Amino acid sequence: MTQYDFIGIDFGAKNAGTTAICFILDNKLKVIQSKKGCDADLFCHNWIKNLSPRHILIDAPLSLPLAYFGKGEDFFFRLCDRETAAMSPMFLGGLTARAMRMAAHFKPQGIVFIETYPRLVYEQLLPDLPKPSNKNEVTSIVPKLEEVIGINIQMDHLDVHGMDAVLAWFAGWRMLQGQAIQKGNPLEGLITF
Repeated sequence: MTQYDFIGIDFGAKNAGTTAICFILDNKLKVIQSKKGCDADLFCHNWIKNLSPRHILIDAPLSLPLAYFGKGEDFFFRLCDRETAAMSPMFLGGLTARAMRMAAHFKPQGIVFIETYPRLVYEQLLPDLPKPSNKNEVTSIVPKLEEVIGINIQMDHLDVHGMDAVLAWFAGWRMLQGQAIQKGNPLEGLITF
């Protein structure tokens, strides 16, 4: 079994079919996506066990504001949310709790979860093009992403979720190359892109 340095996950609602995972296979980026009505958490658990990555770059909050620990007064946003214009982990509620639970589950196995924000990765890669919001726009952007990244992309579904998984993966690539940017307070939570 190959151990991957990192994989990217666009984490979505539990049964919506919007969770996508990106990893490198045979010099191509392979993107797989959960099916509507199926448990996305189980989908992630199975693939994480299969791939055995060292790091997981995930598009989901992995911490709460310090105010919940008696340090600070902002109960809605972490510093990294404010610095990146990200959604509040409190607004995302259940998704935040599911991501934090998954990270805690795999921590004893030495798998490190790292929070990322695909929009910011996209802005680093294609700063002059607006981020796609539908399937047709994604279809036209994928060749440009392949050109910039230098790797072919194979997606089960050409949609924004698969593209965000690719961008999460690329945040991991940037991290291992020493090119990633981090925002926030390390004691509260960082967003890496």
